[in-house]
Amino acid sequence: MMEPLLQAINLSKDFPVSGPRGRKHEFRALDNVNFSLAKGESLGIVGESGSGKSTTARIVAGLETASSGLLYLQGAPLVAPRTAKDRRQRARRIQMVFQDPFGSLNPRQKIAAGIDELLTLHFDKSHAWRQQRTAELLEKVGLTPSNGTSYPRNLSGGQRQRVSIARALALEPELLILDEAVSALDVSIQAQVLNLLTDLRADLGISYLFISHDLAVVRQVSDSCLVMSQGAVVEYGATESVLDSPKEPYTQQLLAALPTHGWTPRRRVPFATHTPGLENSSAV
Repeated sequence: MMEPLLQAINLSKDFPVSGPRGRKHEFRALDNVNFSLAKGESLGIVGESGSGKSTTARIVAGLETASSGLLYLQGAPLVAPRTAKDRRQRARRIQMVFQDPFGSLNPRQKIAAGIDELLTLHFDKSHAWRQQRTAELLEKVGLTPSNGTSYPRNLSGGQRQRVSIARALALEPELLILDEAVSALDVSIQAQVLNLLTDLRADLGISYLFISHDLAVVRQVSDSCLVMSQGAVVEYGATESVLDSPKEPYTQQLLAALPTHGWTPRRRVPFATHTPGLENSSAV
């Protein structure tokens, strides 16, 4: 069996909070979360607000530090970055696309200049190489060179999210974390971006950690699915198995809450890689 690209073992996170009369205590946002992600696989993490899915993503990205537990990337411990060099090294391997593309782009910087800035920081290459690479990245996400001369405010929401994806791909990461990356887009644009992500994964062999509250979206883009509630794993397995034959009442309730009419996407490109077993989960 191939070594997983990413593995989380008993991942927990406590946040200090103030209680009545200023008393301090800790809130457990993550409670012994376990999962693995193979190279080229897409893992969907789903749950309601406050379930711990975004906290998990931020720990993997290095934006938060776990209180306990272990993370491994290709078998090596993945520790919290402490220096600027550490952060750059983590960024080269793991990139994150956020829900609000406008908030992650510099409003005073043209799109191509923003990509060029990243390439300059991480690659010792010529200006001509950076120009060509910027054009390639824009084309890869369905944009044109003229989009590169625009400011973020001149682009649509879908175009801005494509720019965010292009910027993330610029560093050639092994893992792309997508935290509610399509939830702010309308349904038709969502479908376009999801199809783009499917094509990119098939083309590049990149792995996705896809965070969403939308089970229909997760069905389209994920090979395996992790259902979370109140910081703990409720159900974990192959996406079709979890969503078509859920074993846990919480997952059944999430599925029952889906609208009965409207857009119900199905996977456009089958991309089977690794199917985790429920024995690896921390089901409660």
